[in-house]
Amino acid sequence: MKRNLNEQLEDFIYKYDINSSYADEVTVYEQVESYLDDQTETDQMDANVVLSDDGQISKITFADGTVVTPEVVTEMDQDAYDQAMVEYEYKKDVYDKEMNDANARVKIIQAQDQKLEVRLKQLDTEQKALSTEIDAVKSVRDKSIEGSFKTFG
Repeated sequence: MKRNLNEQLEDFIYKYDINSSYADEVTVYEQVESYLDDQTETDQMDANVVLSDDGQISKITFADGTVVTPEVVTEMDQDAYDQAMVEYEYKKDVYDKEMNDANARVKIIQAQDQKLEVRLKQLDTEQKALSTEIDAVKSVRDKSIEGSFKTFG
């Protein structure tokens, strides 16, 4: 069964014509495969392609005089869109839950860190108090030793 001309457009290979004075003209070599009774046949035809200002193909004129004006149609598959949105929302919810869990763990670690900082400050204070007490005891001891030597010596 031979494909119609619009289906054949999918098989175009574009080659710019260097000698052309029109910037929007392109020489096209078409390689169309058509299947007839399990046999492959390749047709080849020159064509002139006119591009619009935005770079889209606006008109194709084949060597045999056939003119094709391609039409671009955008269709929205609502079911696929809805399914993609459901999947997106699910993944977003999973991500949000993971982020909330991670934030909760971070808050726990920060609270533990704060407790440890307070405990460290307490230990520093205790260590300074002990150092001060040891220095005071050494001072009293040194004065006692000095007083004892003066008494006996």
